[in-house]
Amino acid sequence: MAMALLPISIPADVESMVSLGDRAFATDLLAQASCPSSIPDRFARKLKDTMVMLTGVNGAYAHAVKIIVKEDREEAMAGAAGATGAGSLDGGGGGAAGGGGEEEEEEEGGEGGVMAGYALWFAPPPPSSPSVAAAAETAAKAEVAARQARWADVSPATAQPTVTVSERIIAGNNKYFGEDWRSLWNLRTLAVAPEYQGRGIGTRLVQWGVEAARADAAARPAGEVRGLYAVSTSAGLRVYQKAGWEAKGEEVFEVGEGTYKFVWMVMRFDGSG
Repeated sequence: MAMALLPISIPADVESMVSLGDRAFATDLLAQASCPSSIPDRFARKLKDTMVMLTGVNGAYAHAVKIIVKEDREEAMAGAAGATGAGSLDGGGGGAAGGGGEEEEEEEGGEGGVMAGYALWFAPPPPSSPSVAAAAETAAKAEVAARQARWADVSPATAQPTVTVSERIIAGNNKYFGEDWRSLWNLRTLAVAPEYQGRGIGTRLVQWGVEAARADAAARPAGEVRGLYAVSTSAGLRVYQKAGWEAKGEEVFEVGEGTYKFVWMVMRFDGSG
């Protein structure tokens, strides 16, 4: 199987992103609680949510990449037969789905295949511009409120799990990373299609983020970019552990009638943990 890592094209790739995410997170408790499959017009609403996230004020700091795979029919059928269907969702603060496994051959350039996974990263705004940072934070809160409004006409409870989790993730960031979490690149979402999980795709997407964050740190004044963080579910831990990230803390959230564990993972470039 050959892989190509390419930037996400907006808006051309957004529909494929949402469709892939739906399949990757089909059994995810938080995903189902925040936008149940029974909701009318659900796909269109999720498209809107994703477009706002990628093109809003904070979109200036977004870095979205995808893995395109090319394989013959026999490989595709074997992958589909062995798929677990598992996925995980970040709840607004970072997460991972279906990484691990050995790396496959990678090709640069050209598509002609299918999107097997994607990652959405956010770089920190320049701290030397407090007004920019404040605008980004205000915009993030406005996007959460707008999302809640988009879903509240169907069921007022629909948007609540994600909103509540987002607030608790920010509190966890301050608790486990300190105030300088704002100087870390954040992996907001990592999704791998069920039939391609276990083939090193999640690992490659995380590796891309580490390389991009290091390049960003080198291009900025010292201390503006100190590393990366993600708030991972249990399903994504192996991807970060293989890449040398460190777990700083964990919390269990109540979602509907179940529980959902998040683990705060970090990689600091100065090695301070």
